[in-house]
Amino acid sequence: MSMNDNVAKKDKLLLINDVESVLNTISIESRSLLLEKYIDPRIKKDERKAQFSTAINIKNPNITKYRLQSIWNSLYSKLKDASLLFAQLQSRMMVNMAGGVLENAGLCLDRFGIPYIPGSAAKGCARRMAIEKLLEASEHEKIQLLSQIALVFGWSELDWKNENNSDFYYGCSNTPPLVDDVVDQAAGLVLEAMSIPTKTDDKLRNQLIKTVPNYAGTIRFLPAYPIPENFYPTEEKKLVGNELELDVITCHHQKYYSHETGWEDAWDKEDPIPVFFPAVSPYLIFCFCIHPSTRRANGKVKDFALEWLKNGLESFGIGAKTAAGYGWFKDCTNKVEEKLEKIRKEEEIRQKEQEEKRKKEEEEERRKIEKEKKQQKFEEATKGMSPEEKEAFKLHSEKNDQQFKDKLINDFLKSDANQQLVFYLCIKKHKPGVWEEINKAAQQSPKKEVRKKWANISQKLKEIAKNRKERLP
Repeated sequence: MSMNDNVAKKDKLLLINDVESVLNTISIESRSLLLEKYIDPRIKKDERKAQFSTAINIKNPNITKYRLQSIWNSLYSKLKDASLLFAQLQSRMMVNMAGGVLENAGLCLDRFGIPYIPGSAAKGCARRMAIEKLLEASEHEKIQLLSQIALVFGWSELDWKNENNSDFYYGCSNTPPLVDDVVDQAAGLVLEAMSIPTKTDDKLRNQLIKTVPNYAGTIRFLPAYPIPENFYPTEEKKLVGNELELDVITCHHQKYYSHETGWEDAWDKEDPIPVFFPAVSPYLIFCFCIHPSTRRANGKVKDFALEWLKNGLESFGIGAKTAAGYGWFKDCTNKVEEKLEKIRKEEEIRQKEQEEKRKKEEEEERRKIEKEKKQQKFEEATKGMSPEEKEAFKLHSEKNDQQFKDKLINDFLKSDANQQLVFYLCIKKHKPGVWEEINKAAQQSPKKEVRKKWANISQKLKEIAKNRKERLP
């Protein structure tokens, strides 16, 4: 696409000629680059809509597929002790709107133009749910729960003080006379969990503030990315379209909200002003990953964090305008894990088939090389021999004495003169011991018909030797 559609005209932007020339001819193939660097915040209405539509329609499916698969292979699937939550977006989502339109149009996009949810947003969502649970808990439960919240999410010095609308105190505010005691006992559990000795001459929360005034928490919340397309359960996959889509909010009373003179009341006289902006499309499935940052993050702490995150996504949503229905999720972990297990088994079968194919090819190659070596050895050993002598040598190489005798009694009398000569030469040159066994069988075999057959073979071999003026051993 040309930057003619995305850069304001010369009478709007003051540009030197060289820069204007470049911007008018350059082709932008990166969605994130276009939204971050080339959006003009002054344009409105249809021009604004056209700009965002152009950005949304930039698609690099191969890059997106490789990027998401790479994130999965290098991070989520290999991170030791990580816990994963898969949640499907049920409505449009806007994250990072506080960044303003000049920063990715208010969206979190990575350098490849893929929407993602920052770890800080996921952590904030889980913490909000945890504080809500704290507010609903009984007095006895609050002490244990607050200590878990502090260990999972960490704290600053102000969180333990009832001076600055602390979340900790807010969560305990429905037990007014006992708030300080609850917070103090929770701080004591945190000190115990961190193996910090306590004193009796000071409040436990003050001891914690003096020892560890700021703490990052025992759980890391990693950025959440959409899962690769092939991980989607069948019914969910049908719902997914583009990662981004165009949304609109319409202000019906701009002058009233601007407090312009004469517009103290919101009369229905103003023209509605639609404001277009990009949003993350619904039905994408994101992978939320939490990971212990210290040894104190035992399985129980991780379970708390994951449960709070799940409930927070389903109860409060994430990002901007959640009260208007944006950013709500539905847990689909079981469905995705079933799909992943199916993919894993299919991959095992595929790898097994590939391994069997590889072994088969290696065996065929080995046999081919062995055959070539054997043929080379045969040619060297039979150099200067007649065709019948070569066949006799080959027969000797391929058959041991017993196998040779079996072939002799079954095929010799039915063979033509050339093949009988081959049998004769094999006996004379390579298997002299068989001649003795033939004569012995012709005289001593318990079955008459077998003795007769060996006798006929012996007689025929003597005739061949006589005709060649040779003697058998």
